Amino acid sequence: MNYQNKPYLDGSESSFRGCNVADLGTGLNQYDVIVMDIFDTLLLRSFAKGDSLLAALEQRLRYSGLVRLRKEFEVEVREEHKYLNDNAEISIDEIWDKLSHYTGIPSGEGIQEELGCIADFFVLNPYMKHIYRMLRARGKKIVLASDSIIPEKYMGGILSDFGISSYEKLYLSCDYGCSKKDGLWELIKQDYDGQRVASVGDNRETDVNIPNSLGIAGRHYPNVHEIGNKYRADGMSDLIGSAYAGLVNIKLHNGMKTYSPYYEYGYVYGGMYIFGFCQWMHKKARHEGVEKILFLSRDGAIYQRAFRSMFDDIDNEYFLWSRIANIKYALSLYNREDCMTRILTHRAHNPLKVTMESVLKSMQIKCLIPYLRDYGLRLDSILLPENLRQVETMFVDHWQEIVDAFETERKVLKEYVLRKIGQARKIAFVDVGWAGSGAKGLKYFVNEYLGLDVEVRCWQAAHNPSIQGGSCIDVLDGTVETYIFSDNVNKECFDQHTKTNRGLNNMFFELFTQDLTPSYAGVNGDGRFFFDIADVENHGLVKEIHQGMLDFCKEYSERYKRATYLYNISGYDAYIPYAFVMQNLDYVKEHFSHLSFSRSLSGDTKNQKIETLDMILRQINEV
Repeated sequence: MNYQNKPYLDGSESSFRGCNVADLGTGLNQYDVIVMDIFDTLLLRSFAKGDSLLAALEQRLRYSGLVRLRKEFEVEVREEHKYLNDNAEISIDEIWDKLSHYTGIPSGEGIQEELGCIADFFVLNPYMKHIYRMLRARGKKIVLASDSIIPEKYMGGILSDFGISSYEKLYLSCDYGCSKKDGLWELIKQDYDGQRVASVGDNRETDVNIPNSLGIAGRHYPNVHEIGNKYRADGMSDLIGSAYAGLVNIKLHNGMKTYSPYYEYGYVYGGMYIFGFCQWMHKKARHEGVEKILFLSRDGAIYQRAFRSMFDDIDNEYFLWSRIANIKYALSLYNREDCMTRILTHRAHNPLKVTMESVLKSMQIKCLIPYLRDYGLRLDSILLPENLRQVETMFVDHWQEIVDAFETERKVLKEYVLRKIGQARKIAFVDVGWAGSGAKGLKYFVNEYLGLDVEVRCWQAAHNPSIQGGSCIDVLDGTVETYIFSDNVNKECFDQHTKTNRGLNNMFFELFTQDLTPSYAGVNGDGRFFFDIADVENHGLVKEIHQGMLDFCKEYSERYKRATYLYNISGYDAYIPYAFVMQNLDYVKEHFSHLSFSRSLSGDTKNQKIETLDMILRQINEV
């Protein structure tokens, strides 16, 4: 994935506008008449690419090739009009008269659907709405002018639908037979002769330079898409990418509000993924008859919040689970090798060294302490690659004691699992990734340990066994189903994720799904659930990231509710914004270096070493 564009790196992107919008409104107060441009100033196109509006029209009319035909016929009609009338200012009626004859689509239907696309895929600019109301309240005359094929008989209704009605006059090129370049400004100047007139619009030539030359004060309002498109991820599918970029550009660059980099990280780079994943889950649940979705802690918290904000027809629960709980209560029963890999091998090779005492206490298997001396070990022995085989031998020799040590806790967990599943007979466990061991462990616990006749699905955002251990067979045989990528689904995304940033992409990806609650660590001696250290240092940042993602889901859903095919976001498209911002680590270094992490396996709440992201990056020589 080679991107031509780059993320905005000088603070929050919304702080950059290309003009001082705060001065724009106050600067217009000195004028009697303010001429506002309509499209891309007062009304903003929801799509970043102009052709996307015609693609939406083609979908509505169910006529393949209409995008090309509509553009070609507009050019043809303009040329004929210029030949016959000495100007190229045509109306939508003239275009559809010819297009209807060629396609067989009734002109009235074509016009209404095209106007409907404008109504559905343009939004009232929140900043210009504010300026408009402020100027009206101060008794200023508002005039609207546009180079447009939409005549006043249609434009008045469009504006009225957006709540714009109290304007002095409409100057539309198709009604006057001249554009802003060749006569429209002269008409406006003549009609308001002797009054102080200002123009505001997105086109520097037609809304600023030309009116300036006539004594009308031009004020430039930069086009939100011209500003934002260079910071958007390229490589997404055409229509989805245009919808995504359009929403983000309007949000960040209309000038109404500035957001924090953390809010923007959630909104711009994580929102598409969360929205698409929830849509994917809902579609699968409906199609496959899944009665309840169980979102695994902690990553599942934001998934559930987003899912509940969109859907209310699928029962769902937040389910306390974690790597350490999975190891103790599930993996120990059915996969000794994987269990020891996670308890011992990962720790032995971790830069953060731990003692045998810490290992055994964190896993609540102090029953092995009496055997340490038999294997040449002590409580203060550091777990290292050099003594890993001795420790593994001790574990294997006393494996049944390890399994039995967790049995009391499993019985407590049994009641919790039964309560969460309830009467459902088709359920899905949802997690972010990576090897799928968490959901698979619960599937084993439900079907094999408890013997419940329940169909269990394991859904996750992505599958990455090359880093976490595990098998790609789980994806091939359907045990684990992924939305974004696996070794055999969206392989380009898989390779990008696994082969860049020194294996830290999982960590950076999980910036989207951190939570405010501490990680679940298991069941203690008196049968109560206990939890890891709360990473309170990250809470403010996490809240902003989550709010950004939730706002994206809400606003994308609302913006494109008349075109729900735009909800069908592929895993590939969902991943692209993340891959884009991670093409180098400048963004992460700039905004997340102070973020706190504990990379060691949890469970030992007294002996964990907390690192910042900056410390981790320095250890792998990334800085």
